[in-house]
Amino acid sequence: AGVGSSATIIQGGGAGVLEAETSEAQTLGLIWTPDFLDLSVAIDYFDIVIENQVTTLGAGTILGGCYGAPSYPNGFCGLFHRDPTTHSIIDVTDTFLNANQQATHGIDITVRYEHEFDFGNLSIDLDATHTMEDVNLLFDPNVSSGFATNDFNGTIGDPEWVGNAQFSLRQGDFTYSWFVDYIGPTDNSAFAAETF
Repeated sequence: AGVGSSATIIQGGGAGVLEAETSEAQTLGLIWTPDFLDLSVAIDYFDIVIENQVTTLGAGTILGGCYGAPSYPNGFCGLFHRDPTTHSIIDVTDTFLNANQQATHGIDITVRYEHEFDFGNLSIDLDATHTMEDVNLLFDPNVSSGFATNDFNGTIGDPEWVGNAQFSLRQGDFTYSWFVDYIGPTDNSAFAAETF
């Protein structure tokens, strides 16, 4: 006998089931502008925690989170239903829900140098962010997602280092610019290894 090849994806709002999202942020900054050099350096530390973050997961993430994790069942498995006879997936509930917590901390670095030389006005702008941790806890922390870590820092789409730079030289009516973006290496192999 054949089985169903499609399921109903239930999407919508979260009226009556969502709690208020709250956050707490702490920052500490330092700016250095020496008198002997046309330079400005700003370093900012950030620590942000969001409780009950409102989000949607997507049907693929829900199914992958249930069956792809070594711990089964887990918090993802209650978000879809199977037909008891054919075992095909009937529906997936992908409405807005409260994720338990998202927390991140790291450092933002901004450097600006500008000086007028005989050959023109040179300016250099550098911006970089180093994320030290990016924790994403879904559901109640007592209900395991099945993964050994909830820190996704350094994984695909969540690099530890990102930055950009702009170099400009202005000579009269002309400005010559060069831009560069940097995205640090990422790796999901730790999560792939846990599912096998």
